[in-house]
Amino acid sequence: MHLDEIAELECCVAELKGDRAELEAQMQEQCGDYEELLSEKMALDIEITAYSVQTDAPVPRLPSDSVWMSGGQPSRPAAHLEPLSPNPRTPELIMRLW
Repeated sequence: MHLDEIAELECCVAELKGDRAELEAQMQEQCGDYEELLSEKMALDIEITAYSVQTDAPVPRLPSDSVWMSGGQPSRPAAHLEPLSPNPRTPELIMRLW
């Protein structure tokens, strides 16, 4: 009787260990995907900043209280876009990252 319970519990433990190993593998894969996406995002942010510095054009940003999409259309007209104030250290920061 007790041997049957022990065998059943050992089977459950083995199953849980297998599930844990599978979840850890999935987490590792997702972490790799996240790091790759973050790296691409950072590269794109640097590229956008570099282009805006080259053209001396401010990068437009939506006000924080706006809703970007509503039924497939921007919720506010483009006139509500607010440019970022230029950062005089931007070229220096870009060159350090390159």
